[in-house]
Amino acid sequence: FRFQQSTFGADTAEFRLRSDDSTVYAINAKNFNSTIDLLNKTGSFKSNAGKSKIDFPVNQYMTFIEQFKWFILPRELEFNSPETNKLGSEFVSTHPLQDSVRFFSPSARYNLSDYLIKAKKVKEILIADASIMPDSGDVTVERGAHIQKLMNAIVIADTANRYHTIVNAAIEIMSRKLYEGTGDYNFCAVLSPPG
Repeated sequence: FRFQQSTFGADTAEFRLRSDDSTVYAINAKNFNSTIDLLNKTGSFKSNAGKSKIDFPVNQYMTFIEQFKWFILPRELEFNSPETNKLGSEFVSTHPLQDSVRFFSPSARYNLSDYLIKAKKVKEILIADASIMPDSGDVTVERGAHIQKLMNAIVIADTANRYHTIVNAAIEIMSRKLYEGTGDYNFCAVLSPPG
């Protein structure tokens, strides 16, 4: 431990915050070098292993991340990947019925008041044989691994051949193999000349 007048830290720390349900943690992070600044009400955490595991038990998600920041007030955590990691960190559902739904995000925030993981710059979520691209790149994960409905998404079905593109889609993701929604599909029939 390192103690100073308004800061303290540890070379190797396990960081856990309780949720509003006393039986479940909001976050559990292991193997981070940590510094807590009481004057500025922030905490800085850097992985001792390049990337370390963080569990979000309330949300039933996990990620491996290089570093994060804790804003004690307003009760938020901020996760940013370094510039060299363009895809970002992989966020993976641990819900037993979702078959590890996953997506990459270089920037995310976790609010400890509403327990929402708000991921930014998500390029796609691969579900079944489709690539689902959020309109704004924003993906929000609620309690119980529920991804908020994606609006104005683009769906490319059959990712191998990219035969079908659905735009203006409203998509609900249920698991790694199941999604449903509505959208617009342009159909152009190619007819052979009579002959």
